[in-house]
Amino acid sequence: MKLKFIFLILFFIIGNSIGIKISKEINKIKLNDISIDGEILLNKSSDSSSSQSSKIINIWPMPKKVLNGDITVYISPHFQFTTNLTKSTTLKKAMDRYYKLIFTEDSKSHSGISILNEIKILVKSEDETLQIGFDESYEIYIDDSGDDGGKIIAETVYGAIRGLETLYQMIGFDYQREYYQIKHCPWIIQDSPRYPHRGVMLDTSRHFYSVDVLKEFIEALAYNKFNVFHWHAVDSQSFPLTSTTFPKITKGSWSSQEIYSTRDIKEIIQHAKEYGIRVELEIDMPGHAYSWGIGYPSVLPANFSHSIQCQQPCPTECNIPLDVSSKESYVIAMGLLEEFNGASMFNESFFHIGGDEVAYSCWNNSLRIVDWMKRENISSFQDAAIFFEIKAIEQLIQLGKTPVMWEDAYLLFGSSGITEKLPEEVVVQIYHDPLLALNTTRDGYKTLQSPYWPYYLDNPSVDWEKVYEFEPSNGIHEKRLRLLLGGETCMWSELVDASNLFAKVFPRAFATAERLWFSIENSNSTTFAKPRLERFRCFLLERGIGAAPLNSTSPDDPNSCYSS
Repeated sequence: MKLKFIFLILFFIIGNSIGIKISKEINKIKLNDISIDGEILLNKSSDSSSSQSSKIINIWPMPKKVLNGDITVYISPHFQFTTNLTKSTTLKKAMDRYYKLIFTEDSKSHSGISILNEIKILVKSEDETLQIGFDESYEIYIDDSGDDGGKIIAETVYGAIRGLETLYQMIGFDYQREYYQIKHCPWIIQDSPRYPHRGVMLDTSRHFYSVDVLKEFIEALAYNKFNVFHWHAVDSQSFPLTSTTFPKITKGSWSSQEIYSTRDIKEIIQHAKEYGIRVELEIDMPGHAYSWGIGYPSVLPANFSHSIQCQQPCPTECNIPLDVSSKESYVIAMGLLEEFNGASMFNESFFHIGGDEVAYSCWNNSLRIVDWMKRENISSFQDAAIFFEIKAIEQLIQLGKTPVMWEDAYLLFGSSGITEKLPEEVVVQIYHDPLLALNTTRDGYKTLQSPYWPYYLDNPSVDWEKVYEFEPSNGIHEKRLRLLLGGETCMWSELVDASNLFAKVFPRAFATAERLWFSIENSNSTTFAKPRLERFRCFLLERGIGAAPLNSTSPDDPNSCYSS
């Protein structure tokens, strides 16, 4: 048996991809007590990377590597978090936040010998920069005696925050005996994400969401270990973002009460930072721009309402593009990119400029556009769109940002007769056929997966199993997998507002969160996921997040959340 434990520890050390030395921590743990069939609650598992076992560990998303035993450690009523990073307000807020989330009841001392008084949070780096690829790795060590306390070790504060979320799911309260406990100690958890970009897109144009709702949404993302809030802030239906450079732009909002002020925007970004969430803003251009023209009519094509196939009912569709021949279109578009990419606003390196669904038919009846195309020697509307998109891409690159665009841009630049190449700096976000990633990565483009089937959550026929079964890397050559940055699930808001947002997004986004965080060999293993998913939903309900039952409708009958 000892040889088996020695083999397991050697496996952990050799396979450790997180980069934190663990030998000293392992020496402090009683290895002979570690069970290869360790469990949390009623479910058992060995190495969590194995998808063959029907025994599982109730942590969501599943950690990369786990070892645990069969001893219960009781938590002292005087328990505390401590850290070496005492100057970090981000970490201090996270420690306070999780302490309040975990310890909601008055507890008593326990007469048992295994008492946990402290968990030390040890962070190597003081750098709190949030950019693509920031380090979210962490390790958790819980002794089976409690004497040495517990440890969360991370490279950054954001890794520590991910570790605190895992710890939250490990601690339980015994209401009969009135004490907190961690079952199945000792614990060794080594964890890091599969992909660097794991997000949820939310459309705030078709329906407005208050700042408080967006904050709660960001918190729910962090509980799932997502790290990107893709804010599809504006569209043809409304333009709710305040611009100090172009103050009339918010005339395109639904109402004066449905506008995000500069203060609101900064508050949302800061809140996200405290949860380890990047905020990637999207301002779609040149398509989906009708709302721009409410305050600045000159940016819309002349006579667009007389163009065949451009007589679109507003606000249902309204997919009117910018007039790419108008000087004002460029002044406002480039000015908005500069304003919202300033250091005092969106400090995120990715900025999404859409580029999708440009309705060329809306340009048909504009003599100004036709004359401009002749002067510029532009032979087609596709070339006209490319002319504009190149300007926007170059503006972002000059601002030190990475442009992100929907797949339409990749397909447009690669279409027949087009000699212009999509700049290599662009990240391509796929939303139709996921196998398009074979082509984008072949051509050297960094890629995000958001296929409408199954990642579009406004589609009620998509259940969590279909989301979970989707493997984002299917078909991509092994040498090009580094170009697949991850993916996003998307919530378009035509039929969603604050009243049903959380039930529409969750639990289906839970499935995306795990598949982008944790790699399993058998992507069809919903049996492996379901019990943990059910329990994780209960954890979110405890925190006030209105996640729907797994059937995405309503509870089947009276029952305990934890036994459903």
